[in-house]
Amino acid sequence: MNLSIKNEKKTGFLHKIKKYKYYIFAHHPKCENFNNDTFRIRSTEFCIGCFIGYPSALIGIFIGYYAFFLPKLNPYILIAAQFLMISTIFLSFTSLTEKKVVKIFQKLFVGLGSGIFIGTTYFLFPGGQTTKIIVTVFIILFLNAPIQVLHYRNMNKICDGCEYQPIWNQCPGLELDL
Repeated sequence: MNLSIKNEKKTGFLHKIKKYKYYIFAHHPKCENFNNDTFRIRSTEFCIGCFIGYPSALIGIFIGYYAFFLPKLNPYILIAAQFLMISTIFLSFTSLTEKKVVKIFQKLFVGLGSGIFIGTTYFLFPGGQTTKIIVTVFIILFLNAPIQVLHYRNMNKICDGCEYQPIWNQCPGLELDL
């Protein structure tokens, strides 16, 4: 009786999260060629883009929205800063982002800049709430499109020379223990 209870617990939801935490938090293939796309905290791997870029974008949204309540803020400085931060995405076309520290700061800046852009646009765009939400969704899609193209490009670039590239279902980096 006691043994069956222990086995039941090991097949529960939390056990599955623990078992697949790499794919939940890092979601890149378990391959040494993707080590530059993740960082480790204790025993858990995290995707740099997801766990640096997206949280910094959320922070940027609040900064962009609430910055206009600061009386001495020059809006042109804020606009210049957001575009400067977003433009760090072009570092992805250089070898600089092969250094993990550079990649982390790049994701931080792209996220903050994008978030500030979203927040300021929402604040400044004329119209009602529905219009602002629709415009904001389109801006998010517009800002996310180049990121997804870069992901596709980088995945293909990394996997192109791999012996498993044409046979994904045999790739050890993509293997799941279901």
